[in-house]
Amino acid sequence: MSARVKHVQRAQKEYTCGKCRNTIAKGDPYRWAKPGFRSKTKLVRCMTPACTFRPSELDTSKMSDAYAAIEGAGDDLGGCETIEDAKDVFEACAEGLRGVAGEYQEASDQWADGQGHEEWQERADMLEEAAQTLDDWAGQCDEDEPPLPEDVRAEANDCLMQLELP
Repeated sequence: MSARVKHVQRAQKEYTCGKCRNTIAKGDPYRWAKPGFRSKTKLVRCMTPACTFRPSELDTSKMSDAYAAIEGAGDDLGGCETIEDAKDVFEACAEGLRGVAGEYQEASDQWADGQGHEEWQERADMLEEAAQTLDDWAGQCDEDEPPLPEDVRAEANDCLMQLELP
């Protein structure tokens, strides 16, 4: 379950941004969230775009690892110089998604009466499908093209953003 992000227009006291570590002065706007059921941990961020919460930070389920794999791939893709680098990033992301899918599959298989848990099975299937999408994209790339063209980088980013995850 993902936490709701709250926006505060004027801080009543001074805070420190949990990402960039800048001070949020009294009276400045900020955003905060409490991931997890009845969590006492309050995450505070300043309003700069770089400090926006990521889905992996707001979710406390196994899905947070899947979100983190996709976010990491998006970050790593920016530093790729060759098609081979991009393929490595996608393969690592697909491996991370398959790891989470395996956890959901195992949990579903362990469910009472041996019939499985429908929601967990659906998530396992969805993650496996997303990993296959990444493998398909990596498989159709032309490795003979040494520099990573911007249109290919944009297409790779689009592929990551279009993964259907809950």
